[in-house]
Amino acid sequence: MRLEITSQENPYTDHGKERLVEQLIRNVQIGYIKKGLRLCSVARKAERKLEISSYDDGIESAEDLDMSLIKLYDRQSGKYLNAGFINKTDGTKYTNTIFSDDVETVTPELLMARSNRRCARQGKPHMASL
Repeated sequence: MRLEITSQENPYTDHGKERLVEQLIRNVQIGYIKKGLRLCSVARKAERKLEISSYDDGIESAEDLDMSLIKLYDRQSGKYLNAGFINKTDGTKYTNTIFSDDVETVTPELLMARSNRRCARQGKPHMASL
């Protein structure tokens, strides 16, 4: 999808303001694609966490329901997300739906931290003083 968006030619925009608007539209579309990929990645990690977990791994959530809550730690956001529940009596596993609001979105601070780590790994001169 990203390749399709970046390779599109719009015959109605030659240059100037129209080109800027076209680039902004592409950036927004690519942002939505990245957000979707991130959500899919976190959802798949939650599925795997639930697959390998047993009710002994869970957090007691409600004694009267006999359910164990399985949580997943998301390193990027630094939060715990609900991966699902396991029924203690029969071991049935129930997945939790993860919505885009549950997953931390990219912030300017996060982007700067990533950039700084990458520049430090690459030995960029401006990172020597930090």
